[in-house]
Amino acid sequence: MREPTRITVLGAAGRMGQEIIELARRDPEVEVVGAIEAPAHPTIGTIPNADLPELKIVADLPAALRESD
Repeated sequence: MREPTRITVLGAAGRMGQEIIELARRDPEVEVVGAIEAPAHPTIGTIPNADLPELKIVADLPAALRESD
């Protein structure tokens, strides 16, 4: 089995972002390694999915993309 594709989700707190995170969480071929929102967004620093406690929403896109494929 190959390594999962590592992705960063932009708009992670929105409905589409939440759906992408949930679908990726269930897919062994995808790993969510970054979650992005706008710098002033109230969800910065929160966890977008309880099943991924290591994933936090951040505003630093360049840093998040360095972890992504």
